[in-house]
Amino acid sequence: MAISSDRVLVRIRENLEFDLEFAEDQEKDWKSVVFWDNKCACIKAKDSAETLNDNLLDDTEVDSLVNQIIVLDTFQFGNSFKNS
Repeated sequence: MAISSDRVLVRIRENLEFDLEFAEDQEKDWKSVVFWDNKCACIKAKDSAETLNDNLLDDTEVDSLVNQIIVLDTFQFGNSFKNS
């Protein structure tokens, strides 16, 4: 998987139970977040894919903090992270 040099790609997993170790580790639980110098967004990238799918998830691009796109996704957009 490769991403252009003007962006940073991270994979984030929510830990609502504050577990120190995860009994399960499913790809659907992870979010792919891209950071530019002035914004961040969630993309449809998966670890299992051979090529990078850097298409944005709908309505996740923000000019602010990553926690805002997670809140937006969870409460307003039907949790597209899980459905991507």
